[in-house]
Amino acid sequence: MGLKGKTVLITGGGTGIGAGAALALEAEGCRVAIAGRREDKLREVAAAFSGEPAILCRAADVGDRSSAQDLVAWAEKELGQIDILVQSAGVNVVKRKLGELDPADWDKLLNVNATGAFNVMHAALPAMRKRRDGLIINISSIAGKRASMLGGVAYSAAKFAMCGTGPGPCWLEASRPIRRRPWSDAAVGRTSSRCEPRSATWPTNWNVAACGPPSSRSLATL
Repeated sequence: MGLKGKTVLITGGGTGIGAGAALALEAEGCRVAIAGRREDKLREVAAAFSGEPAILCRAADVGDRSSAQDLVAWAEKELGQIDILVQSAGVNVVKRKLGELDPADWDKLLNVNATGAFNVMHAALPAMRKRRDGLIINISSIAGKRASMLGGVAYSAAKFAMCGTGPGPCWLEASRPIRRRPWSDAAVGRTSSRCEPRSATWPTNWNVAACGPPSSRSLATL
């Protein structure tokens, strides 16, 4: 069984990995909804896919808990349900060294990159739990495994937090089954305005599993 007909919500879907994931999953026959802070970027990605059904768009700030909750409620209404949640929303700043980092930027990066992932996952889990069905893919970073000057102190801290948050649903929800898959990228230039960024193609050897109950579990290679 492939991905055709699966419903997907992607945060950070206006640029970078999120945009590439949206186009790739639509091409596989999924029904995709994308969210991000900039509606113009979301519409660019949606316009890049000419097939049916069209990619749905909604502006949202995942770092704001009410906005994240409203996003999930909207996606569930528009898609019917969320089979797959791809969390790709993420930001960084230019001044990344501890000595030059603005405390406000520290708060911003932790809020979007860590709390934002928690907010959306927390909002999406109840329906997945009720259906005993779902897949959560958290797009983290190598900076969440090994802190570096490239990522910076705040970005690394946020991605470490994201990596630490993800296993929780696996432990608590594994019997339902709800699965979470981490993916750590390197620096990919998230601010690119292109709809098909360098990272638009997912690893060919990466298996995405558990899109359904054990008797009908989907296994697909993207």
